Amino acid sequence: MGRKMSRGLCVGLIFVICFCSVMSVFLSVQAVDPPSGVDGGSFKNFSDLPKDNQANDNITGVIDGSAPGISGDSFGKLDSLPDDVSLKGDQVDVDSTMVVIGGMPLDVAITPDGQYVYVPNGQTVSVIKVSTNKVVATVDTHGGYCVAITPDGKYAYVTQGGGDDSVAVINTENKKVVAIITVGGNVNGVAITPDGQYVYVVKTDIVDKKSMGMIVKIDVVTNTMVDAIVVGQMTEVIVITPNGQYAYVTNIHSMGGSILVINLGTNEVVKTIPVGLNPSSVAVSSDGGHVFVSNRVDNSISIISTGDNTVTTTVTGFSGPNGVALSDSDQYVYVTCGRSNSILVLEVSTNTVISEVFVGGNPCGVAVTPDGKYVYVTNLIDGTVSVINTDTNTIQPIPSARFNQTLMIICLITTIIIAITAFIVVKKYKKLEKNKTNTKNKQQAKKTIGCVIYGNRFLFLVRNRR
Repeated sequence: MGRKMSRGLCVGLIFVICFCSVMSVFLSVQAVDPPSGVDGGSFKNFSDLPKDNQANDNITGVIDGSAPGISGDSFGKLDSLPDDVSLKGDQVDVDSTMVVIGGMPLDVAITPDGQYVYVPNGQTVSVIKVSTNKVVATVDTHGGYCVAITPDGKYAYVTQGGGDDSVAVINTENKKVVAIITVGGNVNGVAITPDGQYVYVVKTDIVDKKSMGMIVKIDVVTNTMVDAIVVGQMTEVIVITPNGQYAYVTNIHSMGGSILVINLGTNEVVKTIPVGLNPSSVAVSSDGGHVFVSNRVDNSISIISTGDNTVTTTVTGFSGPNGVALSDSDQYVYVTCGRSNSILVLEVSTNTVISEVFVGGNPCGVAVTPDGKYVYVTNLIDGTVSVINTDTNTIQPIPSARFNQTLMIICLITTIIIAITAFIVVKKYKKLEKNKTNTKNKQQAKKTIGCVIYGNRFLFLVRNRR
């Protein structure tokens, strides 16, 4: 009976430990739940910064005229904030809630209805549902660099990148790849005309050991190439004006960086605009009046007036700007900053940075939901996506992430307590059984000895009577 009980306790203990361990691991990797309310951590005013890092009142380079805002995304890095940057407002400390997708997410795009977010992460494309901030589908594209979604929201075009020469077409209804378009070269940025008829893909070929940039035009109906335009040396990112007449393309060359202006009606480069070193992203305002270019090496943003295609202002002090995105009201510019792992919020009307929101490692792509409520940011190093609430410029909390961590700790502590308790009970029970066995053996020994003695005595008495 003792052995059976000990075995039962051991089996039960092993089962509890295994169950708690599995639940701990399972809960620790669960996808995030829908955001509810705004929490995002504490606020820290910039006046609390050390004196040697205090920000001045003005950004070097005042914007001449009004710049309605920008839209777009791309990549870059950011170091500590320079002294010539105005940091008026609040700095936000984030409590580390993110949507985990894995891989190396560079770009991000949101469907026109604002329901889904598409994030290419190197080998696949993760689809996040905005209402729950959970990954609802993972599309195997065998690559994933940049992404653009058609105006009707039916298809997502994903450039493979990483030396690949193709573009994957995803049906957004069933989340399946419906076509692979081979365009040759190393594909990079992608943009779609406002009427949804054509897709323009930026690629770089090597000709005679030299880089040659090209723009490939794809028909959306047939998913075939219909034209190609030879442009600069190393082209990367493209944006199309709201009227669909012009494309602005980043170009990196030995003499520095430039923006190529392409007339999409004639497929000709109509102007080359010098900007800063290593232009990494480009975006256009909602009215098409201004184009914004982030210069990664120069740590600046060039603002171009599309009226005469000249740089009207260069705003410095961003220390490696990456992606840029426009708020729905065209009042704010969201700039990803890789070296500080944060997003700077620039108020266009005052030309000042009003908030810094800390996100994951090396934030790259950035996009704003159509209703302007949330900003989605891809974190390259972490393989995560951060969600920012634009009303407060704070990270949108993911309640279940914090809950799962707490529950995981509770499971581990419970497992330890059960293990210790079971060990003590089994040990005491074995000791009790041992004591009972010893007592029983002693009593049996006495009976046996008594019987033997009695028997001998009985025999002895019988012999005497004889």
